[in-house]
Amino acid sequence: MAEDVGICEINSDGEIIRLEKQFYGQGTIFKSWDAYKNRPSDPCYVPELSDTVYTAESFLQICNDQKDFADELFNSVDWQHPETLMEDWMRNNEWLECPKCGILVDYGDGSNDTVCPRCGTKVGDE
Repeated sequence: MAEDVGICEINSDGEIIRLEKQFYGQGTIFKSWDAYKNRPSDPCYVPELSDTVYTAESFLQICNDQKDFADELFNSVDWQHPETLMEDWMRNNEWLECPKCGILVDYGDGSNDTVCPRCGTKVGDE
C-alpha cells in the first residue's frame, strides 16, 4: 500500500478542520490509501484547487457501486476531481455505460469488454 499524501481531518459534520496537501503525480492533493481500503467513510481524497472531500463511499457512488471501477478511479486520480477523470475516460471510450442496465463497462476503446457483463448487451461502436 502506498504512503498517504498530506493530511485531512473532518469534524462530525463533515467539515474540514485540518487540511494539508502535498505534491503527488500532477498536483497538490490529499490522498489516503489506508482510509480508502480500511475506513470507507473517512476522507481519502481531496483534489487540487478544491476542498471537496471524497471517501471510499464517494468513489463507489460515482462508479455505480462497482468496486473494481471505484478502485481504478481512486488509484488514478492525482490532481483532478474523480468525476472529471471519469468523464475523460467515458469521452475517450475507455469506460462506457451499458445502454440497457446502466452499469459501467471497461471498454478500453474496443479492446476490452464489448458486451455488458451484467445483461449481455453489446456496447460501443456498432
